[in-house]
Amino acid sequence: MQPVFKIGLFACLMMIGFLMMSCTMVYTVPKEPVTYSSVEKINMKVALHLDDTLCDAKWEKNVLTDSYIVPIGGPLCINSESLARTLFAEVTVLDDQVTDLPTDVNAVLIPNLVSIERSRPLTIYSTQITSILFTWSLNDRSGDPIWVTTISGEGKGPMGSPLSKDAGHEQIEMLLDDVFQQSLREMSSSPLIREFAANQRQSTP
Repeated sequence: MQPVFKIGLFACLMMIGFLMMSCTMVYTVPKEPVTYSSVEKINMKVALHLDDTLCDAKWEKNVLTDSYIVPIGGPLCINSESLARTLFAEVTVLDDQVTDLPTDVNAVLIPNLVSIERSRPLTIYSTQITSILFTWSLNDRSGDPIWVTTISGEGKGPMGSPLSKDAGHEQIEMLLDDVFQQSLREMSSSPLIREFAANQRQSTP
């Protein structure tokens, strides 16, 4: 075998090996829920529907053979439950396995992640923006909507090193605070929700 051919073959094998190597980076996300100021609870029994689509949601970016993942679903479900328990007198959590609605529940609260986006700045010191579109719907026992809203939230901060698991952590903290503080304000101030709750109390023997 000619030396030049050997060198070329070795280079090709090295290149194939390099391309076959892959890295998956899963970034850390906040595990503690957002903290709220005191709010007047709504005297109503609510079922919070947390499905796998929301709780397993993630932002993912693939670059060649590498993957970069932000597992946003866990924090969204933790904060959805925390918000519901902050605002409503009684909360029951339902997952995809539950088919029958508890008889004492007045309404079903359903959070949903519509989209998540993350900018790609030129340098690790530049500002990166993570944004989401999040919806809430509160339905009566028949499934008819009582109240629906869409929340747009974002978090900003230095991008940091893509190889650090803590990169962008403060963005996610800011994002969650933005989305759920907005959600609490809109939900707690909704005349439709409070009127429905009042009607439920009057109809209860």
